[in-house]
Amino acid sequence: MGWLETNAKAPKDAMEVTVIGRMWNFSYEYENGRRTDTLFVPKDQAVKLNLKAMDVLHSFYIPAFRVKQDMVPNKKDNFMWFIPQRVGVYEVFCAEYCGLQHSYMYSSVKVMENSDFQKWITDTTQVAAAANIESPGATGKKIMQNIGCFACHTIDGTKLVGPSFKGIWEKNKLL
Repeated sequence: MGWLETNAKAPKDAMEVTVIGRMWNFSYEYENGRRTDTLFVPKDQAVKLNLKAMDVLHSFYIPAFRVKQDMVPNKKDNFMWFIPQRVGVYEVFCAEYCGLQHSYMYSSVKVMENSDFQKWITDTTQVAAAANIESPGATGKKIMQNIGCFACHTIDGTKLVGPSFKGIWEKNKLL
């Protein structure tokens, strides 16, 4: 079999993670519903990344692993896979110019020993603790950062692509 044939199919036992690309960030969703802005994976296990572009063309690129795959909006069965072999933190980039703040699409992959990864993926105490500590405003700001709202909007009154959120609370309240 040639290289293309072997890499066109991920191993059946590969761990699956959904990668969501949008202007201008990547987020990762695991099979148990956990979402992060860093890709966490176990060492020496096949990982299949299901790639979803929410807006424009992106290209998911991990230079240290020598893997790159375009992310096309509405493309079905768009994935890439790899087997991480060294514990560490590695850079992730968008390799397709996707707009004015393209350089903000920086993320990382954290490769962990399998036992550490299993503790991380099943640990819900940190998520619950963070939810209890943060105010509703801080939680909302974090959500807006994670889904890319601040790529177009600000909270300080300056204008980017879209309007600022400053002063809009109940501005057009309907009775």
